[in-house]
Amino acid sequence: MGWNDKKSQNRENYMSSYTGLYVQRLEDGTIYSVQVIDIGGIDIPLDPQIYRERNINPPIELLPDQKNYQKNSA
Repeated sequence: MGWNDKKSQNRENYMSSYTGLYVQRLEDGTIYSVQVIDIGGIDIPLDPQIYRERNINPPIELLPDQKNYQKNSA
């Protein structure tokens, strides 16, 4: 197993300190941002590609959109 193989394996086992909250979508349904929160309670937006690369949970496909998230958390 080479160095790149170990790097790929570590990425698959990596547990992010972020948790996904909701997605933001364009009118056509395309996700352009994912709101996440860290263990300290600070929330930030992330690019969807970065969200996927970091293996953040829950999977992006399971996150509500911003409008539905705000209704449920009110």
